[in-house]
Amino acid sequence: MDERHRPLRRNGFEVAIICALPLEANAVLCSLDEIWHDAHNTYGRAVGDDNAYDYGRSGGHSVVVVTLPGMGKVPASTAASYLRMSFSSIKLVLLVGVCGAVPRTDRTEIILGDVVISQSIVELDRGRQYPNGFKRKDTILDSHGRPNEDILGLLQRWKATLHLKNLQKKTTENLKTLLQHPDSEARYPGATEDKLFERDLQYSSGTRLTACDELQCDESKLVPRTRLRERDTDGEIPTPLIHFGLIGTADTVQKSAAHRDKHAESEGVIAFEMEGAGVWNKFNCLIIKGVCDYADSHKNKNWQNYAAAVAASVAKEILGQYVSHDQPSQPGTPNDSSGYFTQHSMISRGRATKRFREGLAKEQLDTFKATDLRALKKELKKIQDEQEQSHSLRNLRRLERFIQATEQIGTVLEDILGTSEEMCLVWGPVKALLQVAKGNVDLFDTLLEAYEYIGSELPNLGVYRELFKHHVGLQRILARVFALILEFHENTLRLYSGRALRTVFRPLWKDFETTLFDVIVRETGSHRIMIEDKTMALYSHPGHCTMDAQEVRDHLESTSNNMRLSKQEHQKAREKMYDEVRCWIAGAAGVSGVEDVADVVGAETESDHNNICRDRGFYPGSGSWILENEKVKKWLSPEPEQSSNSMLWINGRPGTGKTYLASVVIETCLEDSSSVTCYFYCKEKVKSRNSAIAVLRGILLQLARQHRELIPYCYAKIKSSGSLMLSDLSTANDGVDECEEQRKDLIDIFRILVRKNEIYAKGKLRVLFLSRPMNEVKNALPEAEMLALEPDHNRQDIQKYCERRKREFQKFGFDNEYLKDVVQIICTRADGMFLFAKLVMNNLKEQPTREDFRIETTAAILPSEIDQACVASFYQRPLPSH
Repeated sequence: MDERHRPLRRNGFEVAIICALPLEANAVLCSLDEIWHDAHNTYGRAVGDDNAYDYGRSGGHSVVVVTLPGMGKVPASTAASYLRMSFSSIKLVLLVGVCGAVPRTDRTEIILGDVVISQSIVELDRGRQYPNGFKRKDTILDSHGRPNEDILGLLQRWKATLHLKNLQKKTTENLKTLLQHPDSEARYPGATEDKLFERDLQYSSGTRLTACDELQCDESKLVPRTRLRERDTDGEIPTPLIHFGLIGTADTVQKSAAHRDKHAESEGVIAFEMEGAGVWNKFNCLIIKGVCDYADSHKNKNWQNYAAAVAASVAKEILGQYVSHDQPSQPGTPNDSSGYFTQHSMISRGRATKRFREGLAKEQLDTFKATDLRALKKELKKIQDEQEQSHSLRNLRRLERFIQATEQIGTVLEDILGTSEEMCLVWGPVKALLQVAKGNVDLFDTLLEAYEYIGSELPNLGVYRELFKHHVGLQRILARVFALILEFHENTLRLYSGRALRTVFRPLWKDFETTLFDVIVRETGSHRIMIEDKTMALYSHPGHCTMDAQEVRDHLESTSNNMRLSKQEHQKAREKMYDEVRCWIAGAAGVSGVEDVADVVGAETESDHNNICRDRGFYPGSGSWILENEKVKKWLSPEPEQSSNSMLWINGRPGTGKTYLASVVIETCLEDSSSVTCYFYCKEKVKSRNSAIAVLRGILLQLARQHRELIPYCYAKIKSSGSLMLSDLSTANDGVDECEEQRKDLIDIFRILVRKNEIYAKGKLRVLFLSRPMNEVKNALPEAEMLALEPDHNRQDIQKYCERRKREFQKFGFDNEYLKDVVQIICTRADGMFLFAKLVMNNLKEQPTREDFRIETTAAILPSEIDQACVASFYQRPLPSH
């Protein structure tokens, strides 16, 4: 097996063969020069693709083979759609298998073992059933078109006698080789088994498919066949004839000679099969079917394997004569301009595509990959039907120009790159945005208006498509247009997301519309003018007008600079807006040095938290027990169903380490990058830290910094409020009991926020309160989960703390056992209060002499209550020296 023939990835396959029956697929596989049995894991398949694939080589073409799960156009159409998802570079699809045929055409006889190749197809069962008969739909929209120019060229070539004879000769050679394949099930049945009965002789209705010999059909009614009489020997493999014409396709098996002849006369078909309608319009397609019966009631399976082998042999020769187009993306391609396009012109498009993909969630990207233009149009039809039923029709034709122009861009990309796979990054977002916006008139009309503006500025490529293959300048400009469409979608998808979309949308869209959107539209229009001017000149005066490379560079550089300057100006405006919002929150609007004031207010809480975390760093593991508590674990759980309550109240006596425990929980929350964490440490003795308004300011400043995209909304609300500063609202976190002002109002605000959030997304907003066990707080939080701190909770942490600080007493010269007893007494008397242990340890450390230390550690003198420890610590501290 020659590994050089294998593509590196799925987009290296340009040819696919589809078979309806396993025996057809077996014939195709036996005809291949190589079968890559180990390739399934190498190439994989797209998300949502249910097809089963085989891989191999036929001549110089890498081939993917699809075996349908069943017969008929629905399985064929589904499999073709999956094939497009996974193999976006397919240029030619061969539908290979067996068919029933009309015994005689205008030109010649058709006998079993001949092959029919499609010029087009006729869908025989698509129409209306009237009382007096069936009427096939044959309007332009309901008819299947002819093959593209590439396929038509081959068909016309083979109709030349010289080429047709050569095709038939090569087919015979391929067939003889195939019949000798060890896995081939085909054998030539012989001319005597080719039996055509008169049309009026038919099986009775319901007869199972079997051989005419078993049913003893009257062979006196056989129709003499000239071609069969000309055979020299019955066992010799004949040269099959190849017929070109219309193929009738339907979901019904044709077993009626009368209906066969009627369709032949009225529609001009020469053969019948069941899968063509599902594949024809999805790819450049050729249907190649070996004749295994005469589409009458005498049909049986005797000729199926042989007919499939003949069809596979024709397909092999067709691939031998089919020449792939040059791939501009491959190094060394003679087309220098196309190579330059891949290496240079597509760099900006590639970067934009990469950035756009990286900004999407995996599920969103997978959804986009599965969306093509057909899926988008289907969604538009669905939306239109829904609006019609609700009498709320909007003008969807405003999308028309955008879709048409973007479709042309996709066609050009496919012409140049050999694939239009990245167009899913356009059609996918359009579909997603329409689905989000359809339920709200403002959102929907705004979106339609945006697409209308962009569509009006997109270039009309029309008949100038071919020019892009040969002009690098045009390619580079078009690549930039594609990147601008992605940039529009990148911003719009962000604006059209979130549960609060309707609330925040208008100011956010206004900010985008007056800045980046206007720039995107203007730059797109600039590229349109350049493209249309140049294409018209090149088209009108071929050979006399050229693309000036420097002119293109100057154009792209100028538009790029304009975009960069506009973004810089927008960023400056945003920063100014952000400063005003921060100052309004901090209560410093209109004050000199407002930015510094806001920074100080916002930094106070973070500074407290960092100091606490630093202190805890001296005692590793201190407070970590809180994370193992079941109530805290449920509150921290990222899964809403695991969290029994979105509010948790931790309470304990003064000195039990609530602030330290709060820092442990906060650090754990901050480690989760998928969530937003805000916190506030209240201080009873500090006026700027013991009121509800202070709590709210601290939290809002954190939110504003973490969600800069909401600044336009906040700014609009501030301007409409008429207030110079935030002064009438409240909220909370650690030390609720220390917020003496508006304590109940503070808690109520969080309760209301949680209650509202639970309606839309249970568990998305979690609130943790820490305070002393006050009845006022308890009554204000009837629905909150409660965790009361007990002495046993902190006992081990206090023990570790005291043991670590014991070394500070070694200067007094006591033995280890004595100090161990002192530590044990302190831990016992602490009774779960961290502050008690800290104060006592601080007091003992500051004793001036060994005797003073001994006196202080006697059972009678050593404090037993927190207030005694505070007094001892204050009065025993030595005066500073002067």
